[in-house]
Amino acid sequence: MVNHYPIAPSQNGNQDLWMQAAANLSDEEKKVFEIADLERGNVAQVVLEATRAQRKRCEDKQWSFSFKGKQIFVRDVLESIISWTEKFKQIVDFAVSMDVSGHAALPWACVKFCLEFAGKDFQKYGSMLLGMEFVTREIRFYTLFEAVYLKTRSEAVEQLADTLIQTYSNLLGYLASAYIYYRKHTIARVMSSPFSEDGVGSMMANVERFRSVIEQNARLIDKQTSDEEM
Repeated sequence: MVNHYPIAPSQNGNQDLWMQAAANLSDEEKKVFEIADLERGNVAQVVLEATRAQRKRCEDKQWSFSFKGKQIFVRDVLESIISWTEKFKQIVDFAVSMDVSGHAALPWACVKFCLEFAGKDFQKYGSMLLGMEFVTREIRFYTLFEAVYLKTRSEAVEQLADTLIQTYSNLLGYLASAYIYYRKHTIARVMSSPFSEDGVGSMMANVERFRSVIEQNARLIDKQTSDEEM
């Protein structure tokens, strides 16, 4: 039997933007992140250890898959996932305001599930693996922006936080949809899933649009800070 717990605010007293973003999801999507074994614990560390183990499996293999006409080696993608996860942990370790064990636990939970699924056959589920590499890169990117830019209060900072919440809602919705899909559908229907080539490509393009807005918000904060110091 699976236990469910309501999505709650961050335990360290700070606003958890991922939790706020989850509040914008549909009821079905929210349930994905209310499952006890997905939400609790240092999920990023679990992902890191599991990915290292998967990489070890690939040390003497030349497993690869095709994505948009390019040959991509499984080992290289796993290396990237490990790198982004380690960088995420480094940021959180040095950011006093962030909960080392729980920051961004919601997206990491779905990353964990999807990597476990892809690990059944990396060559068959290569696009899913590549999608997770992109997601871990973006989690690290957003975490850095939170650590650097959300330490003060201003209109520009609020705009950045709002954009991050929109971005997180979009990404969590995608991950939740993928989780729901793979829990319900048969292997034969994977090609039309959220992690088909088209599904992954669409997700990447959508997230990149949000990234450009986030970078614009950050430049505005930098300018305001520079003006105040003059």
